[in-house]
Amino acid sequence: MAWDPTHNYYRACLRWHLSFNMTPEEVHAVGLKEVDRISGNMNQIVRKIGLRGSVKDFFDSLLNDSRFYSNNSDIILEQYRKTVFERINPQLSRFFKAIPNVPLKVEKSAFDGNGGTYSGASEDTPGVFSVNLFRPLEVFV
Repeated sequence: MAWDPTHNYYRACLRWHLSFNMTPEEVHAVGLKEVDRISGNMNQIVRKIGLRGSVKDFFDSLLNDSRFYSNNSDIILEQYRKTVFERINPQLSRFFKAIPNVPLKVEKSAFDGNGGTYSGASEDTPGVFSVNLFRPLEVFV
């Protein structure tokens, strides 16, 4: 049997995961609008910085620009911390109503594997975002 996105199970999953009631068709339409919006913003940025190519050309150029790379794990870890604590955390209240008041640590992963993992907080321990720095060539634009 082919998967039917209007199936009751899928609708129940949406009700469970969303904080408001939307049909599968509405979720899909929002997704398409977001892709268009984000693509438009990315194209504006590419033009604003004076590039003539596509967004893909822009990303390809970043891959070949050593200014955006480091193999120093201390620098990379500090960039992750700055991103989390100075850029992301101050914006959370714009997107979420209830933000848990739990501490978060950003630290080097103890093992090689995924780029990053999160271990949830408890009453006694902070949440931990572990960054894989075993092969520390990372883009931190």
